[in-house]
Amino acid sequence: MKPNAGVILLTCLLLPLVCIDVASNAQGVHRYDGHWWLSVSPTEREGFLDGYIDCYIYEYKGPARFTTISLDEARDLVTRFYEDNPSHLDEPVSDVLDRFRDHPGEKLPRDDGEPIKGRHGFYDGTYWKQISLDGKAQQLGFVGGHLWCHEHLSRNKGGMFSKSPAEYRALITQWYRLNEETGDIDAKREPMKIADVLFKFRDRAAQESRAKSR
Repeated sequence: MKPNAGVILLTCLLLPLVCIDVASNAQGVHRYDGHWWLSVSPTEREGFLDGYIDCYIYEYKGPARFTTISLDEARDLVTRFYEDNPSHLDEPVSDVLDRFRDHPGEKLPRDDGEPIKGRHGFYDGTYWKQISLDGKAQQLGFVGGHLWCHEHLSRNKGGMFSKSPAEYRALITQWYRLNEETGDIDAKREPMKIADVLFKFRDRAAQESRAKSR
């Protein structure tokens, strides 16, 4: 049975947040809070942090830094926080991660080698291929983390993304011409940063492409 249009309209007028939440769920968008975090695998959590931090540093250019702890440590700290504080499960992952940012005057506890140079660091096709070795979860997390930051911090600057993270994960994989069974990847496309590939599929880019083809 199809829902009554009048009922839907009235509901949206009275409870707009409900309609927003329904629309988000229809697109496969997660809330990315403690409930989500504890429901997914450690690899998806790690991918989310990678994608979020990539966007936070290179796109949003946020003030906080996360250099005194490793990615694994950050993931475990966020997990422990949610497990120890069930009353905070509605708190976004980004807010919890911010609790573990570098404090003024803190320095790296060890020499981690040469700093990564260039926009988006090592988040390119090689990284995308490497994290595919354990399946799709880490890639899915990366896209989710990047898109959450792009929407909530960068305020969709430069483009909107209306597809689900799973759809963008597949599109990125296709663009790199990555064979998920053999690990083969297009060597010419491999150096492209994941964020730059993702932006090829933003809504505005798709509309511009269709307009040019007319």
